[in-house]
Amino acid sequence: MSGLGAWWKLETIVWEYDKEADVLYLSIGEPRPAVGLDIGEGLILRYNERN
Repeated sequence: MSGLGAWWKLETIVWEYDKEADVLYLSIGEPRPAVGLDIGEGLILRYNERN
């Protein structure tokens, strides 16, 4: 996991909380179009298939 730490520092974490829907959105870098994958426990992982 040490390699992940170096990559993590290069990006900015962007977050937005939707109080009405009780949803927290987190993005590494600015949000962009992505594919969604339901990973359970109420979590949706979105990722760019091209990268």
